Amino acid sequence: MDFSVIPDYFRFVAPLLGISFIISMIIFPFYIKALKKLQWGQQIREEGPEDHLSKKGTPTMGGLAIIVVFILTSLCLPFIPSTYNGKPLQLTPDYYVFAGIILINAGLGFVDDFLKIKKSKSLGLRARDKMTVHLIMAIATAYYMINFTEIGSKIFIPFLGHSIEFGWWLYPFFMLVLPGCVNAVNLTDGLDGLAGINIIISLSAFSLILLVMGRIDMVTGGIIIAGALMAFLWFNCYPAKIFMGDTGSLALGGAIAGMAILTGTELILCIIGGIYVCEALSVMIQVTYFKKTGGKRIFRMTPIHHHFEKGGMHETQVTMRFAITGFMFAVLGLYAYFGF
Repeated sequence: MDFSVIPDYFRFVAPLLGISFIISMIIFPFYIKALKKLQWGQQIREEGPEDHLSKKGTPTMGGLAIIVVFILTSLCLPFIPSTYNGKPLQLTPDYYVFAGIILINAGLGFVDDFLKIKKSKSLGLRARDKMTVHLIMAIATAYYMINFTEIGSKIFIPFLGHSIEFGWWLYPFFMLVLPGCVNAVNLTDGLDGLAGINIIISLSAFSLILLVMGRIDMVTGGIIIAGALMAFLWFNCYPAKIFMGDTGSLALGGAIAGMAILTGTELILCIIGGIYVCEALSVMIQVTYFKKTGGKRIFRMTPIHHHFEKGGMHETQVTMRFAITGFMFAVLGLYAYFGF
């Protein structure tokens, strides 16, 4: 592991992060006004927390602006006169696969958001339609990894410091990891700033790991998204002026999943993304217990961030405490990779 690359990394990352952030800060005020004119507002589920009903009509699809910034900045990368570790930056095949995962999920999210707005309901695409696309994407990505990359079917084992071969088991493994991560991030997007700040934490932790691995291509993508997401949080913090919608949450979940599966660090993702794991598990436990007991509940409401809201905690407190917890998960994930 070459830690000597860190100074070069920051000389490259600082302007890249700044460019993404500044472009996004310019775009978002105009984008929010456009969404208001189109009346593309958030639909709120009636069974949710009562305080959330006042958020109905808040502009949504903020994730679309993040994706536009990601595309524009990525297209400009080959022309930016920057070097990293003495080498010109080049977009790799892995980067295009990474971008493809993001864009396909963004497309799914856009259709989902558009249907919700058109129907004026909180339900969009059917779950089985999303799952079908995710499974096809997972199979295609596993095929790419096995046949066209040096990593192949190797998966890094946390705390042990080495990888093991999964062989053809990589296919069902990806079919679990990719849709699982995307949907878990989607579940986390329920409070002002909650998903955004935790995604930035996850991207930052992963970027550090991938930097030391020498995967500057993946680091570049993560930093571009992080810069745009920081600008989004400027307008998404409580009380939110815009929501990311499924366009954003599915795309960003795809970004995190993509960084992991394209570098063989899926199990590290389970630790760094501990917040998303907890959110998803809370829903699975609640639904299973509800069915087994004929209507009884363990949590007041799921995903679990609503459980704390229902208990009297203000959403800004929930967001901050989940962010602190997410940071601790990220530290644990870094230790699981570096601390063996």
